[in-house]
Amino acid sequence: MITGHVPILSQDVMDGSACNYNNSATVDDGSCEFTSCVGCTIPAACNYDATATVHDSSDCEFPVNGYNCIGECLEDSDGDGVCDMFEIPGVMTLKP
Repeated sequence: MITGHVPILSQDVMDGSACNYNNSATVDDGSCEFTSCVGCTIPAACNYDATATVHDSSDCEFPVNGYNCIGECLEDSDGDGVCDMFEIPGVMTLKP
């Protein structure tokens, strides 16, 4: 009679570059998936993805200079809707 440890086989993804990699897998089941973990990992980007583990710089979108991600002026000290950095000294903006 043979006694001893019988290894438990765990089928899953063994490719470490796959988004669904499982480091405890002992048999690769071929279900690798490479897109769900890819995204913009730069927190300053408008479309920052905190769940992304693989950075894709072509996916990042940044606000236009002087504005936030929803198009609001970052600084408009006189409240005229023109960002301070774009104000022209001596020119008044009429409010509707």
